[in-house]
Amino acid sequence: MNEPDASGRPDPHMDELRSEFGSIMDLLNEGPSDIAVEEPSPSVWAGIESVLADERSSSERADRVPPMHRTASEPVIDVTDSAPVVSLDDARERRGWGKRTAVLVAVAAAALLVALPIGLSTRSSGVELAADLDALDGFAGSGRAELDDGTLTLDVEGLSAPDGSFYELWLLDLEDGEVADLRSIGRIADDGSYVLDENIDLDEFTVVDISIEEDDGDDSHSGNSVLRGPLS
Repeated sequence: MNEPDASGRPDPHMDELRSEFGSIMDLLNEGPSDIAVEEPSPSVWAGIESVLADERSSSERADRVPPMHRTASEPVIDVTDSAPVVSLDDARERRGWGKRTAVLVAVAAAALLVALPIGLSTRSSGVELAADLDALDGFAGSGRAELDDGTLTLDVEGLSAPDGSFYELWLLDLEDGEVADLRSIGRIADDGSYVLDENIDLDEFTVVDISIEEDDGDDSHSGNSVLRGPLS
């Protein structure tokens, strides 16, 4: 059903606009399943009706402007072989639909913004990077690491260090599967929380590694990695 414009008359384009917007909503809803696009509120449609009413009013004022008359001294221009001539009505119609297209884009953007808090709910917790840690050959256990504002939080299961040894957390820089560089983050803490040195470049050190170490005072990596996973 056509909606009345500001003058109280039904706007002939509202049904078409709603149909066009319905198509846009269908396309947006074909995206990830955790993004839900909502119908714009009545106030949004009221704003569209106001824009269309202003446009109609402007067009009607233009219709009342008398045509300009050519004086005798002005040359007559032959447009027979030039580009096709667009009538004034066609030009106004094209201009009007250009504005209406812009309105539709704005409404679609508003609907998508409504959806973003739903679609990005996994980011709302502040988690910047995370890694699922899998056991390497010959070892057991599992874990997950999450980076939030410079703090790495570790949650591991199935690890039990024998007497005289401990587990240590590392960040690795791998090149072609080989360790090019590494940084020790420290022994596995009970609370699993570690504040990273701000000088660690997380564009290079992209792999979380947990190793088992002998408590012998040697600060180097033992070479016995138990769990490992890439940050992403």
